[in-house]
Amino acid sequence: GLSATSADFSATYSKTDSKTEWDFSLNGKAELKGRALNYGVAFSKGAAKNTKYEVTLSADDPAKPLTVADVMGGAAAVPGLSSLGLTDMRLKNDDAGATLSATLEYQGTPGTIEVLRKPDANVPVVALSIGAPLDFAKLIPGNALDGGSLNNLTMLIVPEGQTLLPTDASISDKLKTNIQSVQAKMGSTDDPIGSGITIMADLAIKTSAALTDLGLSEDLPLMGTISRKTFNTTLSNADRLAGMSLKLALPPNLTIPGAPSELVLADAKLIVSDTLTISGSVGVDSAADLLSFKGLSATSADFSATYSKTDSKTEWDFS
Repeated sequence: GLSATSADFSATYSKTDSKTEWDFSLNGKAELKGRALNYGVAFSKGAAKNTKYEVTLSADDPAKPLTVADVMGGAAAVPGLSSLGLTDMRLKNDDAGATLSATLEYQGTPGTIEVLRKPDANVPVVALSIGAPLDFAKLIPGNALDGGSLNNLTMLIVPEGQTLLPTDASISDKLKTNIQSVQAKMGSTDDPIGSGITIMADLAIKTSAALTDLGLSEDLPLMGTISRKTFNTTLSNADRLAGMSLKLALPPNLTIPGAPSELVLADAKLIVSDTLTISGSVGVDSAADLLSFKGLSATSADFSATYSKTDSKTEWDFS
């Protein structure tokens, strides 16, 4: 849908040893979806005859920017995201495939969006990165973690039937660092990211009553999946939360208020939905200390605790 309305061309010749190369550039005006644009193209074609290029696009009228939907089409057809305006757009094509990146603003917070189109895939992966803190409640409806904020948020929209390796060559260095950092903290380093919308971040506790009740103060790694409906503010909170599966890795030796002191949790995770639930495994020996029946011995034990708050009173229910 992008059509050039004017074009100025230049080519520069260079030779190093026996290798010759022409570097080309195009600049001019273009139109996309009825919007006037300025564009610049820089590309080179060496002896191997592999064309590589980078395109920069900017709206001629800053008050009428291109949107996510204009540039990325169905790849980012997510209510609440598709209408966001884009600036500083760059399209690159190299050995790793074609990638498009742009800056945007989400819920008043600046971010970067990337489209990763691998050579063997028809539909691209879309990645949204927000470096500045984002209020958890602005992304996830309800008050399950009211008061918490997300740092270095990464959101990956992977098409149906595809996976994305964190080591994929099409991923920018900054995005790769964000993904691998959270995966390492969650104990899933370099695991493929499946289809759907995956989010990763470090959760700052701030004033979240549920987490301060646990005596937590350090940032916690968060990873999981959400539905496309999450961003549709016209839906009820229940509909927006449907299908969400988020987990936070909790520190070892966690103490839950009111839990039996004999319980020693391992690999504890906080599962976030419209409620908060802690799940983990319990050592057989510590579980056995709670059983008073003669001759009864535990061979395995899984633990869960669910958080609730009524007015100013907070409670954890255990099983």
